[in-house]
Amino acid sequence: MRKLLFVIVVSLCTSFALLANDVLTHPVTLNDSTVQKSEKQEQNKDASTEKVNKAEKPSKAETPNGTKSSTIKTENAKDAQAGNEPLNANIVVENSVDTANLIRAKVAYWLNGISLRKANEEYWGKISGELAKCKSVSEIKDKIDGEEYTNNIKLCNEISQIDVKYDSGRINNMSVPEFAGDILKKFSSYGSIKDLNNDEKQRNVSIKEFEMELAKVLPIAKIESGDSGNHEEAETINEDGQSSTGMTVMWIICILFLLIILFLVFILFRKNKAFMELSENYDDLSERYNRTKNDCKVLTDKLNDERRSREKITAEFQDYKEQVVRDVNRESKAAVDAKAQTSVQSDIYVGMPQNGEFVGSYPSYKAGKTMYKITTNRSDYGTFELIVNNETLSFARQSKTIFLEPACDLENDISSFSNITTIRKGTVQFVNNVWKIVNKAVIRLS
Repeated sequence: MRKLLFVIVVSLCTSFALLANDVLTHPVTLNDSTVQKSEKQEQNKDASTEKVNKAEKPSKAETPNGTKSSTIKTENAKDAQAGNEPLNANIVVENSVDTANLIRAKVAYWLNGISLRKANEEYWGKISGELAKCKSVSEIKDKIDGEEYTNNIKLCNEISQIDVKYDSGRINNMSVPEFAGDILKKFSSYGSIKDLNNDEKQRNVSIKEFEMELAKVLPIAKIESGDSGNHEEAETINEDGQSSTGMTVMWIICILFLLIILFLVFILFRKNKAFMELSENYDDLSERYNRTKNDCKVLTDKLNDERRSREKITAEFQDYKEQVVRDVNRESKAAVDAKAQTSVQSDIYVGMPQNGEFVGSYPSYKAGKTMYKITTNRSDYGTFELIVNNETLSFARQSKTIFLEPACDLENDISSFSNITTIRKGTVQFVNNVWKIVNKAVIRLS
């Protein structure tokens, strides 16, 4: 902040010094053209006064439109009215036919511009340059397409009928802006001109354009409020040729620059203490922030170490758990194998099965009561097969459906057979104190 204020103060001081040097070494003076204009106005004024005092009353002749034209007081004025050169501001031109026609031509150029810009901007762009050179309304009418723009021809006809008197830079004893406003009211029946009258801002701009266009060919009076005399501009000049108004403006600017510099210096010194305190607080806060940042980094490293240690312990515990499970399984399998090896194989004799279960069990064969033998070395699981002898063959011949099919699947089915061969033993499981058939035995009749 201090650097910024320092740069601003130095810049303003430099600007102030350069401006002061320019004011003191290059005073504001009237330019050569202004001085020559003033001298020429004085000479023309004296010559005109002398000529008026000596000359007789000029003769006047009726003009074709009923107005009277006065003798132009200089040859330059005649050339200007004829349109050869713009009228000089020092020439006093009174009402004349050529001047009136020139003013009407400028009015026609102005109002047709308002109308054609709105109707056809491209067409206006093509003919505006030619219309600006016209010195009468009839010339403007000839250059406008009368078949397509009949309203503009009508407007030109009405403009050619207006009464125009020009005297000492005034038209019909009005200033040019007043005369232009009166024209806009008179022709407000035309739509585009009516729209312009309704827009105050555009109306003033358009009047200013007309005033500037007219000033190219005729001297016009610059009217100030309350001034009804010669309407001359004046500027106070001191003895050295300097403009008092310009000097005043320059000194006001210098004083403003000085006040701005003083204000910035005041702000700089007033805020300097607070700025220094803020700077110290910033340094302190920055140091504390760095310490806290380092502490956070240390804690983060510790947390990362703890996490890695925890992950390592978890992995070791998982390995230990898996090892214990493997050891237990191995020991269990060994115990089962040992038990299986120490178990004694035994045979159990059972009768005909009912609903998939063998009813009754005997440690040995019982004629008329047992048909199947269960072999097991465990207390809950075993295999079984059909006991083949004359008694079981007799039962099988009587009814295969009752004595064989509940416990056996027949590989072949013949009505007369003398032997039964077990192809595959069936399996049983001891559940709820009975042996239930898990898989049937497969037998062949022969």
